[in-house]
Amino acid sequence: MGDHDPAASSAPTPDSSAGPAPNQGQESRAGGLDERTLLEAGRILEHLRTQLADLDRREQALNSQMAELDREQRRLQLSSQELQAEATARAEQLREREAEVAAAHSDLEARQRELDEAREALAAERADLKASMAVELQEDRKALAASQLRLQRDRTKFQQDLDLLRRQRKAWEQVREYERARLESELDQERRRRLAEVQQAECELEEKRSSLVAEIEEHRQERLADVEQREQELEQKRASLQAEIEQHRQERLADVEQRERELEEERARLEGEIETQRQNHLAEVKLCEQELEEKRATFEAEIAEQRQQFLAEEQQRRQELEAGIEQQRRQRLTEVEERAREMDQEMFALKSELEEQRQAWSAEVEQREQEFERQRADLEKRSKFHESHLARFREQVVRDQRELAFRRQQHRVWAEQVEQSIRLRIAHMRRFRDLLTRREESLDRDRSRFNEHRKTVEKEFEAGRTAFAEERTRWVEERDATRTELQRRQEILTLHAENLESRRQRLDRLRDELERTNRETLEIRLAVEQTWSELSENAESPQAMRRVEAARLDLNDHYQRRRDTIARERAELQEVEQEFLRRREAFRQERGEFAGWITQREEQLAAREQALHAELQRIREQEESWQLVRERWQAEKLEAEAVIRDLLSQLESVAAKSVPPQIIPPVVESDEDGGSLSTPHPAGRNALPAPGSEAA
Repeated sequence: MGDHDPAASSAPTPDSSAGPAPNQGQESRAGGLDERTLLEAGRILEHLRTQLADLDRREQALNSQMAELDREQRRLQLSSQELQAEATARAEQLREREAEVAAAHSDLEARQRELDEAREALAAERADLKASMAVELQEDRKALAASQLRLQRDRTKFQQDLDLLRRQRKAWEQVREYERARLESELDQERRRRLAEVQQAECELEEKRSSLVAEIEEHRQERLADVEQREQELEQKRASLQAEIEQHRQERLADVEQRERELEEERARLEGEIETQRQNHLAEVKLCEQELEEKRATFEAEIAEQRQQFLAEEQQRRQELEAGIEQQRRQRLTEVEERAREMDQEMFALKSELEEQRQAWSAEVEQREQEFERQRADLEKRSKFHESHLARFREQVVRDQRELAFRRQQHRVWAEQVEQSIRLRIAHMRRFRDLLTRREESLDRDRSRFNEHRKTVEKEFEAGRTAFAEERTRWVEERDATRTELQRRQEILTLHAENLESRRQRLDRLRDELERTNRETLEIRLAVEQTWSELSENAESPQAMRRVEAARLDLNDHYQRRRDTIARERAELQEVEQEFLRRREAFRQERGEFAGWITQREEQLAAREQALHAELQRIREQEESWQLVRERWQAEKLEAEAVIRDLLSQLESVAAKSVPPQIIPPVVESDEDGGSLSTPHPAGRNALPAPGSEAA
């Protein structure tokens, strides 16, 4: 076709130069040719020249495209040669790796033999270690049995001492019961005088209670102020979190825009790849491309299977043999590694177990020895203390018995007064205890209400957490559905791209048809030139004019059909392109809406989570405040009990010191409970401890 261009471009020149000469010859010969026919023929000729020039331009464009295709074909041939060279290099690498695998296999066999020897040595060492540990355990058991015998003897001795102390305590209890009645009679005398002091103490307690109530109210106000301050802090934190969320949203939008730009670049790259693939599907390079695709698929399969198979051109026996060798090598490697790990783990476990047992036994033996020494020292101290205490107690009992004979005559004088004072004090104590009981019941009711409220709030919080989890699950499902929809639309776009590829292939076929049309046009051009020469020779023939007119009409119809076909194909391509752009814009819009929806849902979930955390914090603070109130009430109760015990001890001490001076013969009477009431005596420095606190 390159040799035909000069002829095509230079063909109209002889026609234009030869046109006037035959016309002048015909005018000279015929002289009466119709001028209208000549003008029509000139217009037809001019139209044909214009079309021929257009065909020349198209032919030049096709020639340039063919040159580009030739260059592409040469580039593909070079790439095929490079791929073949790469395949040869990979085959060489596979052979080298095969040799390396064989060497590694022999090395693994040697390592396996070494591991077998190490395992045998480890088994022998383990047997020796077990024997030594058995001997040590036997010795430890013997020592432990001896220590247990010593402990049993010490326990028996301690039990004997304890029985002796119990008998002595029983005797002391009898003496204490005897003295209790006497001391109660002494206490009742002073209780009448201390009743006013007790009432005054109750007034003071009431004042303290009112002050405590005021302090509680003040504390509540402080807590309210603290809560308001924390609410302000939470509001500030919420504002900062809102700013962070806005910043995160901006970052997400920037990421989305970046992703859109990447998608645009990816689309441009895909369009370039599609164009490259379209050019690679030419008929001249189909066979070479198929071979290259087969080799590329083979190489990719080999790489994906981790070199387990070799080239498809090799023999099946070699593939099976190499696969078996590879499988055996991996199995042996796996077995060797597993055995090595198991042996290491067993050795480490045995060593750690033996060390732990040794440390545990030594620690237990040391602890038992220390405990035994401590118990023995405690027993010695206690025995010495009890012996000295019993000696002092015997001396005190002898002195008290001597003094008791002189102090039994004071009970009848003021027994009635003491009894009345006891009844009044008991009534007052009962009233005070009733008051404490009512306050405890009130606190119990408040505690039960608080527990119910806390359970209700916990249920609401659990329900809110469940709803939050369900809402998050629904959001995840909606997000997955949206992603699935986006994936489906991406597949639709891929299908549209494939459709565009098919349209481009159709355009290629149309170009081939245009090439054929160009060839037909050249043939028509030759026919027109022949017809024009015949017309020039036989201008008077009407048959020649009719043939020229028929040829012109055929050419017009042919080119009109071609133009209609090209316009229709172009319109279809434009429609497809518009549809693609419209769907891409819709996809962008939906993606932006999805990003906004995700941001909105994240903000809602964050707000809900913050509200739940705030409610939980409020419940915890309320529970802490109730706990503080309860602890304060307990402290108040303990303080009141301490005041009462202090007053009782003061009454007892005053009653013990205020004994009547007269001497009355000892009188022993029985009270209503059957116990004996004895005459009190003043509490000396070496007297027995008064059980007034126990009676109270």
